[in-house]
Amino acid sequence: MLGVLVLTLAFQWIYAAWLNPVWGYLGFAYNTPPLGYFILACLVCILPSLWIPLALTRPSQLIYWLLYVTVYIPSILVALNAALMPLSQVLWLMVTLLAGFGVMGLSYFRPLLNIRRPYESKEIFWYGLAAITIGLIGWVWFIYSGHFQIVSFASVYEQLRFSGGALGSGTGVGYALMWLSGAVFPFFITLALFKRWWLVFLGGALGELMLYASGGMKGPVLTLVFIPLMYFYLKSNKAPNFGPRLVWTLGPLLVALTVINVALGERTRNTAVEMGSSIVAVRVFAISGLSTAYYQRFFASRPLTYYSHVTGMNLLVEYPYDRSIGEEVGFDMYNSNEVNWNANFWATDGLAALGLPGIIVISLVAGFLFWILDSVAQRHDPVFAAVVCCYAAANIGNTSLFTSFVSGGLGFLVVLFFFMPKGIEKRKQKPVPEPKRRLIARPLKVGRLAAGEVQPDANQKSGAARFDENRLPGLRA
Repeated sequence: MLGVLVLTLAFQWIYAAWLNPVWGYLGFAYNTPPLGYFILACLVCILPSLWIPLALTRPSQLIYWLLYVTVYIPSILVALNAALMPLSQVLWLMVTLLAGFGVMGLSYFRPLLNIRRPYESKEIFWYGLAAITIGLIGWVWFIYSGHFQIVSFASVYEQLRFSGGALGSGTGVGYALMWLSGAVFPFFITLALFKRWWLVFLGGALGELMLYASGGMKGPVLTLVFIPLMYFYLKSNKAPNFGPRLVWTLGPLLVALTVINVALGERTRNTAVEMGSSIVAVRVFAISGLSTAYYQRFFASRPLTYYSHVTGMNLLVEYPYDRSIGEEVGFDMYNSNEVNWNANFWATDGLAALGLPGIIVISLVAGFLFWILDSVAQRHDPVFAAVVCCYAAANIGNTSLFTSFVSGGLGFLVVLFFFMPKGIEKRKQKPVPEPKRRLIARPLKVGRLAAGEVQPDANQKSGAARFDENRLPGLRA
């Protein structure tokens, strides 16, 4: 609880001291909240630490923790500081998020399903996965052949993202891109780390770079850093203390970033310090909170979608807008048709679909899907399954829950864990030879002993002495 409080106060500090002055043009307005509301916000941020699992025994618990620190806490604090809605409405958002987060955690109080598998064959699994991987890579290569190029993050939109989107439009290659980046390549990279298969790791890394060079997706490049960090973080034999270690890592990190940026001021512009601060403070934490605040304001006065934004549901319910939800919110925020403001599942599938009650509804759905994921992955090492899912878990904080499962790779991983043979992630240990035992012969004097005298054996012609073992308890044959 103390660690969560430090993280909450650290985010509040970096928001007021750095985010608002430097990134205020994105929408990070700062209105000093009343002390009573701020204390209440801190309490709402801390309360989930009373029930959230501290140990990492299921893969979805990593997702639960990441949502807690990167979506839940920032959504509460950004909504309070930006004050896009009256404080009474912000208070209702806090309470609803608290209830939704609690409902989502109910899945950890239910026993997992014992799902029977029709068969278990390593050959069928590997051949099938290889065929799917080759097919998806071939799909991407066919669409983007001649378009691959490595550019900097600063120019990725102008040189890659827009042109790559035009090439892939109407081809369905987006599914291949997301399945490869969210499931297939993370699986091979994680397996290579666990089994020390460095050539496989290199192949997965080159595959992620290919995805970046095709459509300008930044996520695959960040995966090459995020997955190894999460692997070494969890493999340090401290998975039972994962939760406390996470908050005690992120809280001081935000404090350090605030001190550095405030102390150096303008000298951090266009430096590695500014880039690192923007990735951690803006991209990882603040954007998700700003999305929640903007979606609450937008759909407080506009038609709800009633899940018509989900493919299939639009056949039953008419979608009320001409563009996607992200484009509608982006135009309202920046008055630009080029902004597609994707948001976390509480905003997209909750506030946009049903308003505040939608947060409770989609939290129930998320808890059920987490339960299914944990049920199919229970035969495998939870640390391995969690590391494989970490990139797909991050997508839930940036897009619809249904998109994350269908096209984002999380549903693909559910199928993968279901057919994956047990123990495939374990590295074979070299047999340790047993130490050789040597018999040490010691001379034995024949004569009067403490336990009695040695009597000669009259039955042996050689006249050798026979020892009475009952009278010599210290003697062994």
